[in-house]
Amino acid sequence: KAALCSMMVTVLLGFTSGPALAEIILHVPDVTVMPGGPGFLDLFFEVTSGEPMLAGYQVELNLADSTSGVEFTGFGEAEDAIFPGQVAEQTSGRPSLPGPTAAANDFILPSTENPLGENLIVDGAGLLRVFFETAPGSRGAQVTIDSDPLRTSLSDGSGMLVPIDGFVTGTISVVPEPTTFASLVGAAFLSAIMFLLGRRKS
Repeated sequence: KAALCSMMVTVLLGFTSGPALAEIILHVPDVTVMPGGPGFLDLFFEVTSGEPMLAGYQVELNLADSTSGVEFTGFGEAEDAIFPGQVAEQTSGRPSLPGPTAAANDFILPSTENPLGENLIVDGAGLLRVFFETAPGSRGAQVTIDSDPLRTSLSDGSGMLVPIDGFVTGTISVVPEPTTFASLVGAAFLSAIMFLLGRRKS
């Protein structure tokens, strides 16, 4: 019995002390732009444990409010890209750009460090740059990642899905130019003075 108990403890310890599974969170950053101007946001990885490998992906971003005066316009290479020199393509069958939905996919070529067809995902690595435009008077928008595996997924060199443990939304904020902001403040201040003077006369 003692030998059996010892064996069970060894097996359990083997399960609990083995290498931890990778934990990946996909982030949309917060960005700030001027009204009526262009901008971009870089999706990036947060890897909290493990060293997952990546050979391909598809991802879909959506604006929470399609009437916000913001629209996605194209794709590019993210800063600190995990696969420099490769730009994603529009996902076939999904809404085409420009619009409130950006759907992209790419198969990543093997890196020189790893010729097996996969790239190592490291914490902070960039996945994809998404360009957008804001209309004059736009109030900005929240950007979400569609968590449906049919819309957003990662895969390794064998075609197996790489689990994504979470998604972090981002916000496109629109702020007026400093001169415009100063004009608005000045106009509000002048209106307040005129109002006070009018009250004194009455």
